[in-house]
Amino acid sequence: MEYYFNELSVPTASDSHEIVQQIRHFVLTCKGLEEIQFKTFRSSGNIRNIEINGKLLIEWLSNEVDIRRRLKGLISKFPYIEEQDFEQENIQSRFVYYKGDDGFGLRAAHLKKSLIVSFPSNDNWKKTETEAQHEYLPESSDKTITENIIVKNASLPEHCEIHKPFAIEKLKQDEAPEDWEPDIKYLKRVDISNKLLNIEEFYNKKGTPTVAECLEIGKEVAELNFYEKNEALTKLNTTKYKIRHIYQSKNTSGKKRYLSIDVEKGAFEVCDESGTHQEEILFNEEHSGSQKLDHSIKLKK
Repeated sequence: MEYYFNELSVPTASDSHEIVQQIRHFVLTCKGLEEIQFKTFRSSGNIRNIEINGKLLIEWLSNEVDIRRRLKGLISKFPYIEEQDFEQENIQSRFVYYKGDDGFGLRAAHLKKSLIVSFPSNDNWKKTETEAQHEYLPESSDKTITENIIVKNASLPEHCEIHKPFAIEKLKQDEAPEDWEPDIKYLKRVDISNKLLNIEEFYNKKGTPTVAECLEIGKEVAELNFYEKNEALTKLNTTKYKIRHIYQSKNTSGKKRYLSIDVEKGAFEVCDESGTHQEEILFNEEHSGSQKLDHSIKLKK
């Protein structure tokens, strides 16, 4: 996923220690965003060429060896938005202002429904959301429209945890890869779902997970791994004795697979395209039970 540099946040402080701290927070925030799958950093040019008070970012970090190394590893992809997207997004006729200043990073993040990364150079840029004004001219009108908007912002490492649910929801919108074969690899992005959903912690905590916890985590794991809930099959297979929430693989040319959530211990009952039970796996894709035909699901009345 892409995130965008907020060029309006470049530090203007005169205190050298404060500038170094702001750069440090910025670099660590970029690292944290990468961990929640915001891996493509976009800006108007190479971030390392930014100058603060006549010095490049890297020159401020002479005593910050680790942060200096991380800054060198931060690769900017520019421009903010690909050339072919300009006409499609009507970007040239749209502006996003913060206190009267047009911010291209703000504009790109708003139009692409993503977030900005900022230096924590003032109280506003230290927040996880910033208020701005979106100004545009509709195609069928000669009157400019201005609307108040909220743009998600990250400028401190702790902001990354706050934005994790947003990252998860964005990932769920991805199309399933064309080469995905659910009959061979049930959970295409299991490493990502393990990390973002703290699956290890889910299994290591004391006590048996509740039905609600199993259903919620199972739903998140399934949707992150390109499954969607089949309401009709859920209703068809649920009885007063058995809860069956069923998810099916989507948008794939491979053989379809169904995941039915086991609410007793937190697992998936895997069924093939005919509804026949294949095996049981935990939410981290580890095998946890062999084939049981009485765990198969009905696909029609």
